[in-house]
Amino acid sequence: MGWTERLEFATPDGAFSIGPTGRIHFDGAYVLGPDGDRVGPRGQTSLRRARIGVEGRLFHDFEYAFRWNFAGYPSERTGLSRLSLAYVGLEPFRFIAGAIKPRFTLEDSQSSNNILFLERAAAARAASSLAGGSARYAAGVEAGAERVFGAAYLTGGDANVSGDERQRGAQVRLAGTPLHAGGAVLHIGASLSWVFTPSLSGGRRAVDIDERPELRPGTERLLDTGALPARGARTEGVELGFSQGRFWAQGEYHRILVDRPGGLPRAQFDGWYAQAAYVLTGRPRAWRGSRGAWDRPRPVAGLDPRAGAFGAVEVGLRYSRLDLDHRDVRGGRQGIWTAGANWYPADDLRLTLQYQIGEAVPEGEDRTLRFQAIGLRLQTIF
Repeated sequence: MGWTERLEFATPDGAFSIGPTGRIHFDGAYVLGPDGDRVGPRGQTSLRRARIGVEGRLFHDFEYAFRWNFAGYPSERTGLSRLSLAYVGLEPFRFIAGAIKPRFTLEDSQSSNNILFLERAAAARAASSLAGGSARYAAGVEAGAERVFGAAYLTGGDANVSGDERQRGAQVRLAGTPLHAGGAVLHIGASLSWVFTPSLSGGRRAVDIDERPELRPGTERLLDTGALPARGARTEGVELGFSQGRFWAQGEYHRILVDRPGGLPRAQFDGWYAQAAYVLTGRPRAWRGSRGAWDRPRPVAGLDPRAGAFGAVEVGLRYSRLDLDHRDVRGGRQGIWTAGANWYPADDLRLTLQYQIGEAVPEGEDRTLRFQAIGLRLQTIF
């Protein structure tokens, strides 16, 4: 028996193993502008994620993972981040069950360690949260190869939301790279999700969609449909991405449809985003068939300024929109520009600085709020 480089304790034949795993994201935010006080505090810090646990193998062909999110302790309730068991003995298929985060949208298929900015685009978050998101009870199958990825899940409730355990839904995603040669990668994909049985809210089946302004510490949920009585709901999404050398770009469009009872018209919401980045130093992002998404930039060597080794540096830009207004539903709408830079002095360390300019019409209001925000993250993973 012995320790591998990734702090994994394994049997000599590799049939069984266990090792620590975790991610810690410490965020800071400063909101300013004429309506900044309505959006969030002038300055606040928070532990966005503190997911600590173990992962490993059983009998060669099974992989397990357990992670608990300690973010918010001691003032807020902590919660389960992941508890899963997967069978991987039939490549390229991966059969998985537990409390997981389904690889549904393009951004959801990228780890929170690898996304371009502090938060995923609001449109992608809203679409994935309907029947997916972190710690979602689910069972499904994933299959990834060099140029294609597919996944399908049956989902239940959120492990950390009381009263959500009776929700039933499904998610399907298919993505691939019709062009993957000469250093160029063209990615296309589509996703569908359904909520067959919405969760209970106040004794009735309902769907509630809400979002923050793509920044977490202390910010308000400006967009919120409230608990919409619902017989069911679904989402439809398309995704497009491209990378060439040090350049990378991706975008998604999502539509959310909520079927309401009592002869009420169907509620329809939508949103999209487009983002691009350029890696100044280090290895650029690479497309991973196992996720159907791009990985993070990586340093070529350790940090050594005297030798000209500064790690990986990336700059990026994004515009996103989300509209939760439709007929009698006034959930609000927002549009946000985000520019930022990521520095990876080592593969397990990241420092992010971003600046936002946004406009939002909060739920039930007609007045447009205008704000700017500065965000900062210190990230470490193991």
